[in-house]
Amino acid sequence: TADCHLDLPMNSFRGVGGAMERTASDCQRESIRTIIGKCMEEKVDFLLIAGDLYDSDQKNLRTQIELNVLFRSLETAGIEVYIAAGNHDNLADSMGGNELRPPGNVHVFSGEKPEIIEHKRDGKTVARIVGMSFSRRDVLENIASMYPRKDDDLFTIGVLHTALTGTRGEHASYAPCSLNELLEKGYDYW
Repeated sequence: TADCHLDLPMNSFRGVGGAMERTASDCQRESIRTIIGKCMEEKVDFLLIAGDLYDSDQKNLRTQIELNVLFRSLETAGIEVYIAAGNHDNLADSMGGNELRPPGNVHVFSGEKPEIIEHKRDGKTVARIVGMSFSRRDVLENIASMYPRKDDDLFTIGVLHTALTGTRGEHASYAPCSLNELLEKGYDYW
């Protein structure tokens, strides 16, 4: 999953009041609850979050606590969580000290270079996960070019938050790259 944008301000619903305003505010949390519930139901090996789990560095404490509880339920079920911070929840903005430490099954990718994680099941490596977080909000360079090419038969997944070919309408360009560049890496899934 990606772009959950937890705690996104629902400005258009402000002032409506009552159930409608509460519903708009809670829908983002409900989406992540549904995703994690589906992970439990399907007994997946891991959950990948490819950027913008939160909408900003101003993370609501209630949301962080609830997310940690959900992540702990995944931990109890033996499900790992791999997170690449995106432009909205980048690592630089997250250094403000208002972060709760996630449980041990949660790995947040570094923002320096792509990390390679070998995911194991029953002691055997079954997948390779290559990911990188945004080190700051405005990542204008092509960080996909830093990802290594796949060079063996191990199932390989790339985790990258990108605008692909750049600007999309009013949206700013971030980590622009082309679909062909991603395909040339030889990964089984992006």
